[in-house]
Amino acid sequence: MIIGRLMRDEDALLQFEVMSWLIRRYGPPKNPKVPSPLHKPKGLSDMYWEAGDTRTVCDWAQDSFGLIKNECGMDDWSIQIAPHPNEVYDKRHMQFAQSWNMDSKEPYYVDGYGRPIIHYDSLDCEEPGCFAARIIMKLAEIKLMNFVPEQGLSPMQSGIITLTAMCYMRQGFTMAALPEAISQYFMRDGSARSMPIRLINNTMAFSSCLALLSRKQSPEQIVATYGALMSKGFRKKIRPACKQISDYKPEVEILRLLANPTCHNFESRSYAAFT
Repeated sequence: MIIGRLMRDEDALLQFEVMSWLIRRYGPPKNPKVPSPLHKPKGLSDMYWEAGDTRTVCDWAQDSFGLIKNECGMDDWSIQIAPHPNEVYDKRHMQFAQSWNMDSKEPYYVDGYGRPIIHYDSLDCEEPGCFAARIIMKLAEIKLMNFVPEQGLSPMQSGIITLTAMCYMRQGFTMAALPEAISQYFMRDGSARSMPIRLINNTMAFSSCLALLSRKQSPEQIVATYGALMSKGFRKKIRPACKQISDYKPEVEILRLLANPTCHNFESRSYAAFT
């Protein structure tokens, strides 16, 4: 990797490819919520179930799932959650995986109506941010279920496109507070991580800036508007990310044309419309 550049050239172009596909399919990315300078609300990265909650952990998970779907702009998608089953699903449930992520250790299950089911561990609900991290990453993969890359992907690149979709869903700054949870999610076995923490952070910084720059925000606007949501280390990656993105002038121009249409409007679409 060239010094001063966050991403390898092929990985940077892959993020342009994914972001362009998402915009064409689902419309321009929405800006993350602007943090209040006076009242800092409890974010998704801080959510967890407490023993004193009047709801059961399953009820808490259902309520939180609805909130997360709404934050990700997927509230109208027919997706369900369920605790990890004690036994392997029977033949009434079908399993599937994305063609770009066939090495995933967790294929999806769908019910008889073809609705994806996201499984979660109730123990994750008791750790701040763990439940949200898993759900957001699964939603990002489901968002990409019909994406076909131009070239084959390595396991790390499969992770990169998932993180890119997550940033498109305006969760980059939220997930930047949970790099360990993301690394755990991408773990392929019990001993090795599929993505280093540094690559996870660099990818989220690059993709978050890519989404915001496509809406014609400047690096200064990004830092001034969303700096309160970032750690000091992550904030330092914003300017290098924006500088590297600016090197891809044709790709940036195309992305901005897609994200700021003048002759047509994008309609709200659910995944069911393309299956």
